[in-house]
Amino acid sequence: MKNIAVLNGTSLSAFSQANLPGGKNAFECAIEFAKNLPDVQKVLVLLSAPRKESAGCDVSVEKEWSTAMVLESIAGASKNSDNIFYFYADTPLLDPGLAQRMYENHIKYFAEYTFADGFPQGLSVEILKPHILEPLIKLSRKEDKVTRDMFFEIIKRDINSFDLETELSAVDLRILRLTLAADNKSNTEILNRVMGTGARSETEVLELVQKKPELLRAYPAYYQLQIVEGCAQSCSYCPYPKVIKDVIGKKQEMKTDQILAFAKKALDFSGECTISLSLWGEPGLHSQIADVIKTLLDMDGLDIVIETSGLGWDSAAIKSL
Repeated sequence: MKNIAVLNGTSLSAFSQANLPGGKNAFECAIEFAKNLPDVQKVLVLLSAPRKESAGCDVSVEKEWSTAMVLESIAGASKNSDNIFYFYADTPLLDPGLAQRMYENHIKYFAEYTFADGFPQGLSVEILKPHILEPLIKLSRKEDKVTRDMFFEIIKRDINSFDLETELSAVDLRILRLTLAADNKSNTEILNRVMGTGARSETEVLELVQKKPELLRAYPAYYQLQIVEGCAQSCSYCPYPKVIKDVIGKKQEMKTDQILAFAKKALDFSGECTISLSLWGEPGLHSQIADVIKTLLDMDGLDIVIETSGLGWDSAAIKSL
């Protein structure tokens, strides 16, 4: 067998350069893992900027990557390969034993795509046959973003056309929504905690995150904020009217500079986060709601959530958005 390992480093963050317990950074760990995979004769790294850790590997650098570009780059590099191991370049806890088990089943059951389910992200690889890349390119869409579940999201559009093999976790841990990657401040802190215990293998990590859930509580990812006191209507299913009694109409609003200051502090603390503007009250009643939304969306690493009845919004504000 002649296999290729492909590391997706198209959106590496600065956290992937930080040393972890053991003395290496996440990218170095992923490169080392790639070179030791079964029958791997070539390692391809997809990057948005050159990295010294990729020395000795084939490297493809593009400032901006689309899904089609990723698929086409892998297709070109894997023409003479029998199988493709695919994973992200910021995942230092990829388990060799799990990868070996998946590879053996991939070969045994003549699978075209093998993936793991129920594990935290960052423990397992994906394995593909090169010949499925052409149909995947055709199934991909211009608006598709390069994400960690990119392959499965494309494959499921015509899932019956592919032979799949699934490696199931002994315990389904999807509910934890855990990503063991050095991709942001919170996940990197979790990596430091997990690796600081000495856990490295699939079994050790799965046991640890179940026995010590406190290790997974790093930085807040979601904040709730009330920017308006009052609503355009009183909803029978909402507890807010019981709190302030007279809920109809705007009583007061949070100043725009206070909202933005809160968002900046939340970002500084969490690294990246989501802020809901709808803890209580109707956010559409805020006099500067359009400016607030635009300014918040311009902040890197920040997403916002707005729950609204749809009433109370200024038509000009809606059009400006």
